[in-house]
Amino acid sequence: MSKLLSDGKALSAVTGVLSLSLGAVLLGLMFIFFLADSSINSGLSSDIYKIETQFNLPSGETVVSSKAPAALIPVLEKDQAVKRVGKVYRENITILYNDIELKGTEVYALDKTAQLMLNLGSEELGISGAFISSTLAEKIAEDNSKIIGKTIKINNTGLYRIEKVIKIDDTLSIQPDVIVNFDHLYNGKIKESYTDWYDTHLHLFVELVNRNDLDLEKIVSSNAPQIPGAPFTPSSFINLSKRAVSDLHYDRNHPDALGITFSKSSLYLIFGICIFSFILGTVGFLSSIISIKVSQLDRIKTLTSIGGSEIQIIFISLLENKNSLIIANITSAILLYLILPPLSGEFDILSTVNTEEKLFTLSLIIITITSLYTLSNVFVIKRVLSYQSNESITKSTGLKTMWLTKVTVFLQMLITSIVIFIAVSLTYELFTEKKADYGYDIAKSHFIKLDGVNDVSPITLRNKINAEYGEVSAVASWHPFDKSSHFVTVSTAQQKIDQNITPINYFYAGEEFIKVFGLNPLDLDSIIHSNYDSHINGKTRVVVTQAFANLYDNIPIEKLSMHKFYADLGNGVEEIEIVKVVSDFFLSKVKPFHDPIMIVLNEEKATSVLLNTSNRIVDRISINNKLDFSSSYAALESEYSDLSKIANYLLWVVALNIVLISLNTIANSLVDVERNSYTLDIMKQLGAGLKDIFSYTLKNNIYLYTFSSLVGTCIGYYILKDNLLISDNFSFGFTSYIFSSMAIAAIFISVIILSFFVVSKKYLERQ
Repeated sequence: MSKLLSDGKALSAVTGVLSLSLGAVLLGLMFIFFLADSSINSGLSSDIYKIETQFNLPSGETVVSSKAPAALIPVLEKDQAVKRVGKVYRENITILYNDIELKGTEVYALDKTAQLMLNLGSEELGISGAFISSTLAEKIAEDNSKIIGKTIKINNTGLYRIEKVIKIDDTLSIQPDVIVNFDHLYNGKIKESYTDWYDTHLHLFVELVNRNDLDLEKIVSSNAPQIPGAPFTPSSFINLSKRAVSDLHYDRNHPDALGITFSKSSLYLIFGICIFSFILGTVGFLSSIISIKVSQLDRIKTLTSIGGSEIQIIFISLLENKNSLIIANITSAILLYLILPPLSGEFDILSTVNTEEKLFTLSLIIITITSLYTLSNVFVIKRVLSYQSNESITKSTGLKTMWLTKVTVFLQMLITSIVIFIAVSLTYELFTEKKADYGYDIAKSHFIKLDGVNDVSPITLRNKINAEYGEVSAVASWHPFDKSSHFVTVSTAQQKIDQNITPINYFYAGEEFIKVFGLNPLDLDSIIHSNYDSHINGKTRVVVTQAFANLYDNIPIEKLSMHKFYADLGNGVEEIEIVKVVSDFFLSKVKPFHDPIMIVLNEEKATSVLLNTSNRIVDRISINNKLDFSSSYAALESEYSDLSKIANYLLWVVALNIVLISLNTIANSLVDVERNSYTLDIMKQLGAGLKDIFSYTLKNNIYLYTFSSLVGTCIGYYILKDNLLISDNFSFGFTSYIFSSMAIAAIFISVIILSFFVVSKKYLERQ
């Protein structure tokens, strides 16, 4: 090992091969992700679009939805630009098959048009018939043929007869478990809302005669009614948009989206990582070739002096390094073989890539490596020969090739600084997100999600746990990483008359919610009592946050409780009583759009049981075989699943790149010492010590290292600040930038230390 670190030529060859292999493999991975992303929904018609909605609230806030107003249906059906309209209603609910209960089942109610548009079966569904996916069928029966004709009970909607088991195309991002007839289930109810542009919504698809003909803004301004007394027009309040159905698998932070498989920002982050690493690997390999050829200057001069042509010298160079090419290709194939299985397990999107596409990617990697190997050798040899053409064999021209080394060193430090800045900031923010203060010890908490209907009631379950294992649990219906929160429309007395309603995010909770969520200090005795009744004088009691109050700028916070508010929580419109306004949840770095703004005080409807305890106690709990306690930390991990996975792999890439750039630094330093050996020997003879010689060597590179690191830091900051690679909902603070800058400074110092190590070793060897 010591010999390798002191041999610039050998070290350059090794680091060059590893750099090129890693860069080429990551370029191949980017291509595989690109293929997977392109294949999803690619078979759907390019003339089919999804209509989506954005409500611009008077307070300045916006509410986005992948649904569209039901009132759009008759308007679109009459529009000459629209060929046909497909209607979809989706629910995640519990279904029963015999004694088997399946929670969280995706049930899609589709009309015939939507079925054909989305390639979800071409046969006509019976009035009360159901198609089930082959994936769901495998869970409830060993033989698919035996379940045809059987009935399933869909929670709150009735019994359905299984007519067919269908295999849904794996390349579709929309993967329903059960498909039922929309016309039978919802059409009558939806038709009653054809005049309501502000409340009833469903998923609408349109096939256009000409893809650019549909003027959605004109449709709203011409058809949506003006609310009497409202300070805005319908077209300023409702913003409709269309996007190609092939884009449905992108997560746009719609709370009710269909077909999400991947976040587009996460895909961009992966592409950015792969491109940066490929460029760094290419530059590292180029640096390796430069180091090797500079050390062979005398040999190249000799070949030139005896009549060797440029082509002959290039051909000899390629043959001399053929082992590096073979090793690089073999290493790349092994790396790709080793990393694809775990990546496919982490990212479901890769399941759409077939074997032929993987083999094609491997071929692309081999072609890329061979091309870069050839081009790098040709480029460097041609540059070296151009400096030799008019010079004698004895005259050293090594200094004229120095700019090649300096350019590659600059690019290496620049790209490494960018990647490190992004990686450290992302890792720091993810770490602090997961360690945020949620009002309880997340590392020791576990939860059970209940459906509120078929499960044991939360109160009974909590009391039983407390009786058997001590006071270890709390009831709640929401936690920062639970996306099952509800939306309800709330109106004041005046708004109720004017039919101007406001969407509100709410959840149910009992007297323990303050302990679980870390709300700002409340006077609990004045709000909740151990035997409280959620309904007092016919009103439903609620606690609201500052965010709720901000929706009603004309009502002072202290007077909110004096106003009449109405909401439909499932039992018809009823009056709600605001018993407390709190400034906000203390949820630290949790994503803003998860902040609920109304808490309904009804413990009976709470949908989760949270335990603040140790794993040992949880392992002993066996209240009901159907109940499964999950780690709260694991649930939070899944909330940031894409970013967490990418960050983990990014850290591996960064670590490998740091090792490679460190080895490249040693190689470049060795070459630099050899190139300046004549000057250094004279300095030694004149009495210069190790410190003076190192200062001389360092001055040749210190400005280069500093400038490239600063430029890389600025580019990394710009990328994060403008969210060019990361999700718009992921914010980076000043502290993360500080840690990233410190990491780059540490690499900078490490490079200097490595340079000193190499110079001192060569100095001692020349004693």
